[in-house]
Amino acid sequence: MIKIGNLSVSGFIFFWMIGIICSQIYYVIEGRKYKLKWYYSLGIGLMILFFEIVSAKLLFLLENIHNLSRTSFALTGGYSLFGVFLFMPFILILLSKYLKNDSIFILDFSSIGILIELAVYRIGCKVVGCCGGITINNYQIPTQIIECIIDAIIAMALIVLQFKNKIEKNGVKTSLVFISYGFIRFIIEFFRIRENIIGPFSISHIFAIITIIIGIVIYYLYNIKKCEESKK
Repeated sequence: MIKIGNLSVSGFIFFWMIGIICSQIYYVIEGRKYKLKWYYSLGIGLMILFFEIVSAKLLFLLENIHNLSRTSFALTGGYSLFGVFLFMPFILILLSKYLKNDSIFILDFSSIGILIELAVYRIGCKVVGCCGGITINNYQIPTQIIECIIDAIIAMALIVLQFKNKIEKNGVKTSLVFISYGFIRFIIEFFRIRENIIGPFSISHIFAIITIIIGIVIYYLYNIKKCEESKK
């Protein structure tokens, strides 16, 4: 528990809220590039947050469908972060139709913010002791912190590239986030405490591969395919 004055908050909730605040600040700043009012950017950010929670909770429930309890539906725990990457693209595309925006705008707008939030979220995982690494020579590998650092580095690198106008094509930013996150999780999963389903691979390895594939598909649909169509 983390104490703030007379208020005690679980480490998981505390760092999750910090991650949410950081991502929302990013959305407001990102909105300036699209000449959006701060409250419109914040509104999109909060909708993205809602769909993140729904996506992560949905995958968790599907993974644990044979072992569900009342606590499985609690807001304070029980999330599978891969749900954000497996379900969010489809949800955001539907959201873009409702907002009458280009679907890739919503994906590009949200991708780095999601990565920022997940990076801080992993600190909460470390505090409460979930998602831990295997023990080698009496030393437990801090997989949560490793992922946090790598996610943060990738997010900062993409922000710098975006600031220098090195990322111009639609979908490139989203593709890089999906592919890099999938690759990171695929490697880290070998060092986490997990249940293997196929040889040395866990279900998270499968989700990581799917995430990478989604990133490649997004790049293809919004860049290569559109370039081919424009040449016709």
